[in-house]
Amino acid sequence: MGNHSIKKDRKIRSNVVKQELKNMLLKYQLNNLNIEKQIKLMLHQKHLRNFHLNSSSSRIVNLCIHTGRSH
Repeated sequence: MGNHSIKKDRKIRSNVVKQELKNMLLKYQLNNLNIEKQIKLMLHQKHLRNFHLNSSSSRIVNLCIHTGRSH
């Protein structure tokens, strides 16, 4: 039980770290009032095509590093 969940958690955390800068830049661009709506829409669509679910920080779960349990 624990070994698989520990490997999965590590993989999710590494994806979050890799994609963190891209996600921050996209949020800045989408919230920037100086950029036209058409360009914002294009950026958003491009990001959605390349977005991996495990790159979201909300997917991280606190687990025990020895057993992989969540409690």
